[in-house]
Amino acid sequence: MKKTVLITLMVIYYSNSFSQEKATLTKGETINYLNKKIKETDGQEATWNPWEGDDRQYFWSADNTIYLDNDNVTVEYQYSNYGKNASRMKEELRQRANGNTYTYQTVRIYPCDYYEKRILYKLNPAHIVSVQNLASSGKSGAIGYVEIALVNAVSTQKNKKWTTESYFRDYGIESNEAHCYSLNSTIKDYGSIKRIYFPFLSSDPSNFEKIKKALNHLAQLYKAEDDPFGN
Repeated sequence: MKKTVLITLMVIYYSNSFSQEKATLTKGETINYLNKKIKETDGQEATWNPWEGDDRQYFWSADNTIYLDNDNVTVEYQYSNYGKNASRMKEELRQRANGNTYTYQTVRIYPCDYYEKRILYKLNPAHIVSVQNLASSGKSGAIGYVEIALVNAVSTQKNKKWTTESYFRDYGIESNEAHCYSLNSTIKDYGSIKRIYFPFLSSDPSNFEKIKKALNHLAQLYKAEDDPFGN
């Protein structure tokens, strides 16, 4: 009987110890965990996002990242309307400046409707008030979004978009093939905002709850740091 009680107490002790260990992740460890989660989107396909709607499919970048930036956290991710191998190097017969002769040059070419977009948020997690799962809205694809609502317009958002700038027809074998090249970038600064969106691999049903717990834990760490004796 005593042996059974002892074993039961040991199981309870180690279970509690394990739970406390998970709950006491540091700020850096929690951010590293969220960074691992956002990187799971690399190479995945989505049929929608909160900005362009349902018309296109997006392929996500290995550059997706979450990191500590002084007192804030930065969330950064990138997508395109084509896959990773949309561009290619090609030797093109190009017209010289004098307009009379041609020479071959190696250039990177793209489909003419190609674009890439990078979205960057900065926030203080202490301002998080709710975390919602947008994947439950009936959209398809491997990518879902966590919507993070903030207490006020205290986060910032900046978008950078690359589109093809130049168009030409080469004068070589593919004389009728049109190409575009020379990606041109534009930056749009949204200033202060109240909601940010966190892409995640929604094909794993457990992912949202894990990310939500990590975000709420991070918020509590920031709040405790800001006001150690607050509620």
